[in-house]
Amino acid sequence: MFPIPKSYFFASVSPPFPVIFGWMEFLGTPAMKKMKNAKTFSARLADLRKARGLSQQQLADKVNVSRRVIAYYEVESDNPPSNLVVLLSDVLNVSADELLGIKPIESDITKSSLKFTRRMKQIEALPPSQQKALLKNIDMFLKGAEVNK
Repeated sequence: MFPIPKSYFFASVSPPFPVIFGWMEFLGTPAMKKMKNAKTFSARLADLRKARGLSQQQLADKVNVSRRVIAYYEVESDNPPSNLVVLLSDVLNVSADELLGIKPIESDITKSSLKFTRRMKQIEALPPSQQKALLKNIDMFLKGAEVNK
């Protein structure tokens, strides 16, 4: 064994280290601040799921995992397995890079369109006769709105 100088062990924590290697300067850069403010994978997953109007169970069913797996990756872990990333990105209609935070999410869903998406899913779950009656009311409302312009 070669003798290791005692100073070797303390080089990484001694005051000169950040000055020599510029770590203190790096911590204050916009890039580092952006990294601190960036959403985690779990936050992006939860936001995308909600934006698509899906419950954890619905997303789990679509990617063929349990609801607990989705809950785990939304709360606890930022290191999903690659096969799950592929499935989630397909179902959520985003690229794997967007899901992992490598690229910004180019979402076309706004909060107002999310409300309409949820309502449409509720309407689709109604029996056909109720769907027809509801659509008839919507059509009458829209015709009245066009006349009042």
